[in-house]
Amino acid sequence: IGAIALVFLIFYPFLYFGHLPDEIPMHFNGRGEADGYSGKAGIWGLVAIALGTYLLLWYINKSPHLFKNNQVKITAENAFQQYQLSTRMIRITNVVMISFFAFIVYEIIQIGLGRQETLPSIVSYTFLAALVLIPVGYLIVNWRRYKP
Repeated sequence: IGAIALVFLIFYPFLYFGHLPDEIPMHFNGRGEADGYSGKAGIWGLVAIALGTYLLLWYINKSPHLFKNNQVKITAENAFQQYQLSTRMIRITNVVMISFFAFIVYEIIQIGLGRQETLPSIVSYTFLAALVLIPVGYLIVNWRRYKP
């Protein structure tokens, strides 16, 4: 899913960049209304931030032994399970992040093309809820597995 969102995120702006007006919305309030604008090249800044975030999380996921913020002491007996759980959390977070960025880029282009007027406000709240629930879920699973 993350790879599909990443490909979409990179290629969709290429398809529509020439059709966008010179100024497009880049910031939205809680109701999904545009309250900040940028030149259309600003869409590439958003793509760059998304790509950088994706690559950073991908790199972190490849080095679980570097994680220093574990709830339990890593031992030879629990290392595999701890690293597996941690990397799963990072992979899920990465998919959520890149999917959110892809959706936002899609919506900004749709608004720029005049096909819609606002960003669905539920999107921001859903994204924030996911970013809170993923680590909370990780903490709960880890706590249940390794109760003190």
